[in-house]
Order: sequence, then C-alpha cells, then structure tokens
Amino acid sequence: MGGLAKICKMFGAIESKDEYGKKVTWIWDYVTDTPRIKSEMSKSELMESERIKWLALKSKLDSENNIYKMDITRKKVKQILKKDYGYSNLENASHRDIINVIIEDTLEIVRNQLSSNNKVLPKKNNISSKRLDVNQENNVF
Repeated sequence: MGGLAKICKMFGAIESKDEYGKKVTWIWDYVTDTPRIKSEMSKSELMESERIKWLALKSKLDSENNIYKMDITRKKVKQILKKDYGYSNLENASHRDIINVIIEDTLEIVRNQLSSNNKVLPKKNNISSKRLDVNQENNVF
C-alpha cells in the first residue's frame, strides 16, 4: 500500500493538487477498499461507501462492548465450580444460602468494576494452584 493509500485509509480523505494545480480530493472507498478521486464517484457510490464505513465502525464498537457484558448467573457459576473445580456439594442444605449470597455478591462486585471502568479486564490467574482441595475431609465446601 502506497503513501496515498495509507493516508486515505488512516484519515478517510486527503486533498492534493494535480499537475494543473487543480484541487483533487482523494477519499477512501470502503466498498472497494482503495483510494478514489471523489469527483469520479457517483452519489450512490459515495453513500454506499459511507454506509459500509459506519457498519464496520458499529460492528467494531459492538464487539468491544460485548467484552463487558456479563451473561453469567449464579447457576452457571455453580455449574462451573462443580464441573471444573470439583465442588460437588454446593447445594447442601447446611450452607446453600451462604454460598448463594457469596456468589451473588461476587457477581455484583465484578459488574460494578466493569461498569465503573471500561478498561478493567479480568486478569488471568492460575486458580488451580490456589483453589481448595475438595477431597480433604476438613474442607467445608
């Protein structure tokens, strides 16, 4: 990609002068993904290019915003804890209520952190080395 193409793609347009000193506006055509002279494009081509540009931008923004949407419930957390971490007695009547409260409070904390600062992303953590050994007799969970 040459200099003109890079500038057009980065900024959307560039104005220059042709060999006769006449002003020429080059714009990025999002349909063909190439720079084009604006005066050589029809109105419908310009409109289609703008439509493609804004659809791409909307798609990018939507995908970035989906990072912060949490479609996770207490039930999903319990399923993951049981399947991946071996917590088999989360529904035991003696401590079911406190576990439900802890999971709900934890989910609320995560939601608040994500909504208060959209740059917060969960850190990858080596949970397997820190989790409780559920096979030990003295563990409550």
